[in-house]
Amino acid sequence: MARLEEMQRQRHGRRLRRIVGDRMNPFTAMSDAEFVDRFRLRKELVNSIIQKIQEQLPVANDRRGEQSSI
Repeated sequence: MARLEEMQRQRHGRRLRRIVGDRMNPFTAMSDAEFVDRFRLRKELVNSIIQKIQEQLPVANDRRGEQSSI
């Protein structure tokens, strides 16, 4: 699989984007460099923004419809 990705990178001349799924926490799953590459912001800045708007964010529900913490 890694070889296929490398061939695609060479053919297209760019890095492939990692898709962030519903279950993946990009703060823990991505390195700092991957996070900046994907979101164009540092983790610390995104955390700061989330803290400032936390009260305006909707409550997350899990697959069973129950409230869960973000």
